[in-house]
Amino acid sequence: MWEFWAAIVLAVSGAVVTYWAVQRTQKLADLSERRRMRRDVLRRLVGNRDMITQGATPGPGEFWVALNEVVVAFSDDDEVMEALRQFQKLVARGFRAEDFCLLAQAMAKAAEMGHLDEHLLERPFAPNRSKGQQGP
Repeated sequence: MWEFWAAIVLAVSGAVVTYWAVQRTQKLADLSERRRMRRDVLRRLVGNRDMITQGATPGPGEFWVALNEVVVAFSDDDEVMEALRQFQKLVARGFRAEDFCLLAQAMAKAAEMGHLDEHLLERPFAPNRSKGQQGP
């Protein structure tokens, strides 16, 4: 009779351990996906920041799409959301490259990327074009 109960306990234990392992794996996969999404939004913002750092007039483009995605990708991070609110106020009345750096730094921290060099953030690699000159 004890063999029957031992088998039951073993089966239940195996089911519990399997359930825990699946849940843990799913949680890690979700965290990895969230980190990937955050890094992608940050990558697109930084990659298209030349529009704001070169003093160009804000217009439609990848930068603004990615900026709007910050609300979804970082909604659970209070520091990023506060930096986004501050940046939104600055966008309404004109902003500088330094203003974007504060938002980018908060996003990098939340995406577990470490510190971004502010000097490089403020001065993107972009061609120096005069008015009327067309680039490639």
